[in-house]
Amino acid sequence: YALRPWPWIIAGLAALVLYPDMADGEKAYALTINFLPAGVKGLVVAAFFAAFMSTIDTRLNLGAAYFVNDLYRPFIKQNESERHYIFVSRIVAVVQMACGYAILLIATNLKSLFFIYAAIGSGSGLVYILRWYWWRVSAWSEIAAMSAALVLMLVFRLIVYPSQQLFNANAVYILVLSTVSVTAFWVLITFLTKPSSDEKLKEFYVRVRPAGPFWRPIADQLKAENIEPGYDLRVSFRAWVWAVLMVYSILLGVGKFLLLEWKWGTVFTVTFALSVYGLKCAFKRMNSDG
Repeated sequence: YALRPWPWIIAGLAALVLYPDMADGEKAYALTINFLPAGVKGLVVAAFFAAFMSTIDTRLNLGAAYFVNDLYRPFIKQNESERHYIFVSRIVAVVQMACGYAILLIATNLKSLFFIYAAIGSGSGLVYILRWYWWRVSAWSEIAAMSAALVLMLVFRLIVYPSQQLFNANAVYILVLSTVSVTAFWVLITFLTKPSSDEKLKEFYVRVRPAGPFWRPIADQLKAENIEPGYDLRVSFRAWVWAVLMVYSILLGVGKFLLLEWKWGTVFTVTFALSVYGLKCAFKRMNSDG
């Protein structure tokens, strides 16, 4: 995380220097490939295709697996042959490709695609985190979050801001409003629908042993079996803060040294060393707590 982005960042900085008057930053970035010799240029193009296909086939297979294993197989068609489920998964992969093509009809540049992707995930990200810390979050919470985020994105893109330029210009406002609206919606649906069964919640708690006050109703039911949370939430939070600080300090520190900004490079390096020590202490506390 700290070192891998630097080849991309250096290429981006080179694009700024080589094409200072080009308004389209994406095009300027791509044009830097022309400074490579023919053989290396071919290798880079092949790497682009490989990176693209590795992402696409992973997403298609993952989407098909989710659909078949989490929806179709348990709720629509049980006890069918494996051949049948594989056939359905192939159909789902084709449908996903068609949906991807449909998105291209309303987005013609990477910035728009990024904002559309962020808008779809704006409200559902919180539910993915809270499901580990709140017993009341259920499958209905996730379905509500994903559905509401998708509908809101389409409303904003096709109705409120029908042009791509307007949509991109108001992207931050859209993301904030979508996050608030989707969060309120899935929390409401959570309380209006039945929670997961006590058996499933207890099974999850025994396997994961989540910490925090929002699992207290389930934890109290398992006290007689001496099943305690598997970690200290406060120590884990401190470890997370130290880890984030560690990664970003070394990332920015390397950048400052490359730009010959020695003072800030030293500051970030010292911060990196302190964060490594803090993370080590947090891990030691975790190990001592079992």
